[in-house]
Amino acid sequence: PSSIALFKVTYDPYDENNITEESQGAAGCTHSQSSGTDSIIITVPKSEIGSPKRDDKMTHIWAAVYNYGTTFPPGTGTRTTEDKAGSYSQPGREYVFTGSVVIIDFTLSCNTPVREVDSGQSAVFFINVTNNSTTPITMQISWSDVPKGWNVSSVPKGNLSVNMNQTRQFTVTVTPPADAANNTEADIYIIGSVALEDGTNHTEKIKVRTRVVITNQGQNISPPSSLDLGKIIGPWGLPIIAVLVIFVIIGVFVSLRKKPLKGPSTETKEEKSNN
Repeated sequence: PSSIALFKVTYDPYDENNITEESQGAAGCTHSQSSGTDSIIITVPKSEIGSPKRDDKMTHIWAAVYNYGTTFPPGTGTRTTEDKAGSYSQPGREYVFTGSVVIIDFTLSCNTPVREVDSGQSAVFFINVTNNSTTPITMQISWSDVPKGWNVSSVPKGNLSVNMNQTRQFTVTVTPPADAANNTEADIYIIGSVALEDGTNHTEKIKVRTRVVITNQGQNISPPSSLDLGKIIGPWGLPIIAVLVIFVIIGVFVSLRKKPLKGPSTETKEEKSNN
């Protein structure tokens, strides 16, 4: 963890149910922790303890709070009492004890946070969840900043469980409106939230962008009308076409004139020769 602050807790040694939490951390306390474990060793300097005599009742105990007042707002962590009422075994010396703290720490990432889609298509984002906590987590999946007319869904829907030191993936599908204009964009936040024992939530989020790019825009060309024909073939097109039509008609007429005629005249000649 990047920081663990210490909460000093004062109690009445003759009434262990009467415990008052102080708002400041115990000055000068240090800690050490093995990576990936929930065990923490806290050293409290004698200046913080005071100068009690042997077998005197302790008047302070300490609790560890992960990232108290630093990376996250105060209270975002599980507070665990690290010591109990009893007697000092080594008065006038540093007091070292071992306690536990539950660390909730996870990250969201996306290898391709920007995607382009054609009209009527959906963008699919693959979101990775890495659990650096000292315990398995159940993360709730949600999203925000969805524009009107856009749709968002996830697989799985709702919650995703991730073990310690594990990375799991879920998908988010973003669908723009069917009538979205070309180059329309939407920045949507994908949110992961884990409930803590103190009633608060540890939340992470990541932004994904969907852009509509219409690839067939302007390609629906209808057949030209007679009014547009002059524009397509140019100012000399119509006279040229008229001349070609005349030549075709003349060619057909000449061809018909050259073709031998068969009819009654031929039959008459044959009859005369027989006679």
